Amino acid sequence: MPTVTAGDMQRGNYMIRAPLAALGGLVIAFLLQAQQQDEDKNLGAIEGHAVNVASGEPIHKAVVRLSLRRANRVMETIGSTDAGGKFHFKHVAPGEYDLSAEKNGFLSVSYDTVLSVKAGDDFKDITLKLLSAATISGRVVDEDGDPVPGAEVTLLYRENFLGQNKIQRHAPRYTNHRGEFYIDGLEPGRYFVSAGQKRDSQPSNEDRVVDSRGDPALLRYTLTYYPSALLIDDASQVDVTSGQEAGEIEIRLRRSKTYRIAGRIVGIERIAAAGLDVIVYQSRTGEGYATKVSATGDFTVQDLLPGSYELSLAQPGKGTVGRTQVDITDADRTEITIKPYVPSQVKLRIAMEGQERTPLPVVIGFLRKYPVDISTHCELEDGICAFHNMEPGKYILDIRGPEKSYIKTVQSESKTFSPRAIEVPEGDLALDVVLSHATGQIEGEVLADAEGTQGDPTHQDWSSTEVALVPVTAPDELFDLPHTTDLDQYGHFSFHDLRPGKYRLYAEEQVGIYRWSHPDFVREMESSGTVVEVREKDGLRLQLKQIPKEETTRILDKLGLQ
Repeated sequence: MPTVTAGDMQRGNYMIRAPLAALGGLVIAFLLQAQQQDEDKNLGAIEGHAVNVASGEPIHKAVVRLSLRRANRVMETIGSTDAGGKFHFKHVAPGEYDLSAEKNGFLSVSYDTVLSVKAGDDFKDITLKLLSAATISGRVVDEDGDPVPGAEVTLLYRENFLGQNKIQRHAPRYTNHRGEFYIDGLEPGRYFVSAGQKRDSQPSNEDRVVDSRGDPALLRYTLTYYPSALLIDDASQVDVTSGQEAGEIEIRLRRSKTYRIAGRIVGIERIAAAGLDVIVYQSRTGEGYATKVSATGDFTVQDLLPGSYELSLAQPGKGTVGRTQVDITDADRTEITIKPYVPSQVKLRIAMEGQERTPLPVVIGFLRKYPVDISTHCELEDGICAFHNMEPGKYILDIRGPEKSYIKTVQSESKTFSPRAIEVPEGDLALDVVLSHATGQIEGEVLADAEGTQGDPTHQDWSSTEVALVPVTAPDELFDLPHTTDLDQYGHFSFHDLRPGKYRLYAEEQVGIYRWSHPDFVREMESSGTVVEVREKDGLRLQLKQIPKEETTRILDKLGLQ
């Protein structure tokens, strides 16, 4: 009988254990793979590509962001595109996501449809279309055609909000030593271009300016709009399209005389003249000039260049007590009047319905005046939210604090107010405000185009469709701000935490929140909306038909809002 050594036994035992260990590894790998497959069934995937909207060519190395919508924060997964413009997100947890892309030289783009991911969903062939940014370049010269280095160049554009045309500004750029400027990353559109001396190099109102002979300078460089205008209404606009460079824009700076503003305070007997100041403020430069009001109510401000100025009447301890707007072109303005008012102090006592004695968490109140762009806020302290030194007039009240609440009632000692029509008088106003948690909600679907999709909403491209929710206001109420929302891939929309009342809903190819904020556009669209009334704790479900693009285009053209 052969002899078996200890070494043989060890080698034999090892040969027995090794196959068992290998088999165990296979079992573990199989179990892990099965577990991963089970997990994948509970997750989703999203893939697509980024292209140049003009050429259709793929965009390499674009940054793609997948953002999970959450109540308090946004969680992002950040990816990029390959040489073919493709991107891929795996193991996406169920939830609602926004998808966006960005790259230098292009405008950032967001996928207009909210991606509602469910277990096992696999989104394919999503296309993110990036638009090439535009550029404006040129130079700034003086009256002799010599370059002006270090000049401040600003792009401006008109934007309509709440029916008012407002001038919006881009951050300024500065010319190089040859007077050249270059502004990139622009959206296609129409722009004004202005140039002027750098703000910190401009003489102040107190400086004495002389010419080369030492005599007082009668002319000074002033803000100039392309090509050489003193006022924006006389300027030429620069139109740029996607990927275009509008070059060789030459702005010839102008010199101007300086002018004065003079006038008087009307009704000075109401407010003692002693201590009153008139503050002359120019928003472009951020500079303010103050002058004292005489005992007879007269005031004068010297050495002002052409431009638009806001005049505020200021009283020590009370702030602004009157205001007016003045434009200077080519002459003194010597017949200006400012009518003072008594500032109002507004106090809100805020309580939750049924919990009048329970302290509320932090609450912020907003008063928004219309059509004047005045908005102010206060914070709750000991149950009181106070606004100080308010200009009298009609305001919209907005309270933000407890989640899923709305303003149910607003009352003074003698009157009940609508939150959209708070009459703020001169003097003091105390209001009792009751909030309620009995909000409503509206959700529903936009009907698919039966011709193109056989009525199946999952095959409809909802990326250019939005639903607008516009409050229906009474004749004595101020126009309230609308809400818009995108659709998910199934054509579904929802609005939550709504104040009970009447609303109009519109499903249309996106025209944007700013156009829905134009009262004239809303009035023109009234007949196309679906009217619903939301009651306390209502949960309404609707089906909306999409408004033809031709209808909204016709109205936008009629109002000049394209």
